Amino acid sequence: MITGIWLFSCNQNEENYYKYRGEIQGTYFTVIYEADSDYAPQIDSLLKRFNQSLNNYDSTSLISQVNRNEHVKTDSLFNAMFAAAREVWEASGGYFDITIAPLANAWGFGYKSGHMPDSTEIDSLMQFVGMENVYLENDVVGKLDERVEIIGNAIAKGMSVDYLSHYFESKGIKNYLVDIGGEIRARGKSQKGKTWIVGIDKPIVDSMAKKREIEGKISLDDMAVATSGDYRKYKIQNGVRYGHSINPKKGYPAGSEILSATVIHPQCMYADAWATAFMAMKTPEEALKMVNKNDELEAMFITQNEDGAYIIHTSPGFDELIP
Repeated sequence: MITGIWLFSCNQNEENYYKYRGEIQGTYFTVIYEADSDYAPQIDSLLKRFNQSLNNYDSTSLISQVNRNEHVKTDSLFNAMFAAAREVWEASGGYFDITIAPLANAWGFGYKSGHMPDSTEIDSLMQFVGMENVYLENDVVGKLDERVEIIGNAIAKGMSVDYLSHYFESKGIKNYLVDIGGEIRARGKSQKGKTWIVGIDKPIVDSMAKKREIEGKISLDDMAVATSGDYRKYKIQNGVRYGHSINPKKGYPAGSEILSATVIHPQCMYADAWATAFMAMKTPEEALKMVNKNDELEAMFITQNEDGAYIIHTSPGFDELIP
């Protein structure tokens, strides 16, 4: 998932507000919360626990063991991720699929070094892609073929945001913002006593993220937001740019008209997954039809006309969140 979110934080010296930053899952995290004490050690412990379950880049994690077909029992985190992933896979008509791992790795966008696969290799890998090829029963993952692998990149980051948010809520913390790699969930008020405000990137092609401009802002209260786009993570070969968003149905980078998809949902893991699904769709019209079928989803899609000007496509509920 490629972040397109800006965090507008306030004065960090406000009484009882804590701000904690660090690195996780190959990206950064920022947590701001109002509390009577510092929860930094607990945050570290929770993120470490999450990594041990769902980090594809850690060879000792549970998901890595599952991919190696080791006989392991899944945990509550894996089970929740798997259930949500299957739900979005079904609802999106297969545009979101965690079994896309062999394709993501082949294209060099996964947890293994890759290359530029030819059509023969893609056809070969496609037989292992599809959630109909994998199931979860009694905390054990079953596969129709041992070469099926799972990649959680497009849902786990959002889920880790929910994981920390639920912990804060269990402690009675009512005002907080959790930002992990640009996937954000916020509740209550910021240090200034106002609703949290986050910004959305313009989809400027720049792998180093040095050219950043804001396209717009939204207010968040008891909601989550995630953005996906191909403007930062891509490969160029023979003058052609290949984005990291792969169409699970075809095995190739999506080549969508959509430059970025920003999704709002009560749970960040669903916002994360749906943003990825929408990037695999061909047009914003197709994506908006699906948004309007789900009462919990709101979204903004950015495209570009022939003159290079950005065109904004939003669902009605999304517009209501613009401050």
